[in-house]
Amino acid sequence: MPLLNFSVGCDLHNSDHFPLIVSYADSGGAIQYPPRYLFQRADWEKFMQLADVTESMVCTADITEAVQNVVDCIINAANNSIPKCSPRLKKFRRPWWNEACRDSRREEKKQWNIFRRYPTTENHVAFKRAKALARRIRRRSQRESWINFISSITSSISSKQLWKKVKAANGIYREFSFPVLNTGNVTHSAPFDIANTLGHAFAQVSAHDSYSSDFRTIKNRAERTPLRFTARSALPYNSEFRMFEFQKALSLAHDTSPGPDGITYNMLRHLNTTSLFHLLILFNRIWTEQKYPSQWHEAIVIPILKPGKDSSNPLHYRPIALTSCLCKTLERMVNARLVFELEKQGCIPPLQSGFRRGRSTFDNLVLLETQIRNAFVRRNHLVSIFFDIEKAYDRT
Repeated sequence: MPLLNFSVGCDLHNSDHFPLIVSYADSGGAIQYPPRYLFQRADWEKFMQLADVTESMVCTADITEAVQNVVDCIINAANNSIPKCSPRLKKFRRPWWNEACRDSRREEKKQWNIFRRYPTTENHVAFKRAKALARRIRRRSQRESWINFISSITSSISSKQLWKKVKAANGIYREFSFPVLNTGNVTHSAPFDIANTLGHAFAQVSAHDSYSSDFRTIKNRAERTPLRFTARSALPYNSEFRMFEFQKALSLAHDTSPGPDGITYNMLRHLNTTSLFHLLILFNRIWTEQKYPSQWHEAIVIPILKPGKDSSNPLHYRPIALTSCLCKTLERMVNARLVFELEKQGCIPPLQSGFRRGRSTFDNLVLLETQIRNAFVRRNHLVSIFFDIEKAYDRT
């Protein structure tokens, strides 16, 4: 049985020769990627009309059912108004490729097919004209895209965005490939086995048995302590959320990958005013009734290899959980209230810089450097203690 298939392509691809296509004879193990929404080609007006979240959807007796009604409504609207990419192997999209390039390329292929069927002089001239026009449009788009790319690098962008643009300009990207994992004397190479191996490794790290006996005793004692959520007076941070809090949470959210429900922040931002109002009613129901939807307990876990670690060891991967964007929006609203109240009451230590507005961990580094320099000048000793908590994220 041959391992490879050979065929001749029917498109010149701006060359003088037809390409020879080589493919695997057995394509049963081909990797199918989940299709993604192509938001640059979305019909947002149609989406806004179809994604009509009504009051009856969010006011059902069961909150889990209400959340599912909202998810079904938004996803159905997205499927009918936003095209999806192919589930085949991901290709790195060129930033300069736009609608004009796509139309000119389509016209070039059309004229080529006509010339192949009817090889006359007129059809050949029409094909050459369409080919030259498509080439001119691509070059113009490349030039304009490069000018816009360079103009976006200013002194106001962050260092993260700067290095991202520098790597993009140099064509540096990390190609994805399934790692080969080793557990003892067993090697895992199939995608399904790799997923199960990583899942067992993550579960083992965060399992209750991984803690020491002393810590488990303290943890069990603390969890048995009843928590009192009632207050004698109506506190402002316990009131229902308002629309400006909802809109601010959406404006601050980045366009990250969606969770298991498939809803993105881009979809939520394009909901009409009535749908946003009804969605706010659902959030306030969750907030006041203190019932958490069962769908929001699920997440898509992405393993990220830690820098400088062996890729064959499943314990050298950091789990990144992709949760629902609806859930993260409500969490952002709750967190904004809590942070404001903690800052107002002075409950956060002044030396805490991480995850605080207007502060950075660089503040602590600068403070440490100042202490070191002062110790040198005064000829004193300086004692510093550094804690490296192993797998702190996985066990919290």
